Amino acid sequence: MEVQFLTIVSLVISYLTIYAINYFIYIYFFRKDERESTLFHPDISIIIPAYNEGKNLERAIDSLINQDYKGGIEIILMDDGSTDNTPIIAKSYPMVKYFKASKAGEPQGKTKAVNKGLKKASHPIVGVLDADSYLDTKAVRNLVGEFENPRVGAAVPIQRVHKPRSFIELMQMIEYTLSMCIRKLTSNADSLFITHGVGTLFRKSALEKVGYFKEDTLTEDLNIGLKLVKEGYLIKSNFKSIGYTIVPRTTKHVIKQRLRWNGGLYENTYWFKKMLFNKNYGNIGLFVMPVNLAWTLITAYISLNWAKEFIEGLYYDLRNLVITGFDWSYLITNKLKDLSVININELTILGGVSLVMFLSFYLVLSKKLKLSFKESLISYLLLPFYFTIFLFINAVAVVLTPFYLLKKGGKPWLTDKTT
Repeated sequence: MEVQFLTIVSLVISYLTIYAINYFIYIYFFRKDERESTLFHPDISIIIPAYNEGKNLERAIDSLINQDYKGGIEIILMDDGSTDNTPIIAKSYPMVKYFKASKAGEPQGKTKAVNKGLKKASHPIVGVLDADSYLDTKAVRNLVGEFENPRVGAAVPIQRVHKPRSFIELMQMIEYTLSMCIRKLTSNADSLFITHGVGTLFRKSALEKVGYFKEDTLTEDLNIGLKLVKEGYLIKSNFKSIGYTIVPRTTKHVIKQRLRWNGGLYENTYWFKKMLFNKNYGNIGLFVMPVNLAWTLITAYISLNWAKEFIEGLYYDLRNLVITGFDWSYLITNKLKDLSVININELTILGGVSLVMFLSFYLVLSKKLKLSFKESLISYLLLPFYFTIFLFINAVAVVLTPFYLLKKGGKPWLTDKTT
């Protein structure tokens, strides 16, 4: 029964992979709907929430000052109780408006700082840039163009990893690259419901209408996206707008981050459960939200099942070694026999087709994102590890999430320090 279930799940995933890749290729070659700002250059406000970000803050501020944008950019720094040199750095920039969101050493949380900053913003388009992130010089110019469509409530740049070096950082580089594709797919289908803190721009009137960011959620970026979509606004992704961010560098920090992400997904899915399978919300309610939740659970199940099979196989190999007096030649001979037998069936054929199409898709995506040859090569070499080791790490986080939610009592973390 278990084998049949896994076969069905694998077939469904393979089918969805082929469908998604074909749809992406259609969008890439035939739909050029990204808007570039030509005559539309309104002044905008960008809030930088910061808590002890002295080592990263200059890079974030400089990226805003150096924007290739004809309109004005109001930079609002909301200090959430920093005890390092964050205030000194912020005040060294004459064009930065510095405000204390809370007393030194008493951080109230990023979301509260952002909401206070939004209420001080002077312009109709506002943005949020995490202090450990920064923007490409043309990011604002390309994002602002999306707001020429009055239905757009938010526009998100694509996210890239800042100077990935460690194995964990490189895994996230691949993950971010794949997530860019998914977000572009859903954006072009008017089905994107996720924002992020790496330079997302918002229509201020839309934020006012939905009541700004929710302050008691684990993932305020997801929550605000769902609130905007529920009110009928669109969220657009722009491939020409790029933001860079620092990511967790260790397995421990990745799991910690994913616990928060998964917890936020579960709580927001519960809060917005009336949108699930609701035709009034189009593709988002009927397909994207259910699949997003199901995908998290299915990949966790498959990853944990692979891990179980690996451990069982390791146990039998060790047992056979003991029985045979550690005769390694016997073990190696049996392993080679297993490798020589290829079970050709509909599942392996479909899986092979999915693999070829996925690799082709990743090549197209790499060119679209203008990845360097080195980045593309590293990605290809590490893809097998991403789909095994890193997804297993994510699966562990999925399993631990219910315990995390019980322990946290539904309260969000004040900060999510990852480095």
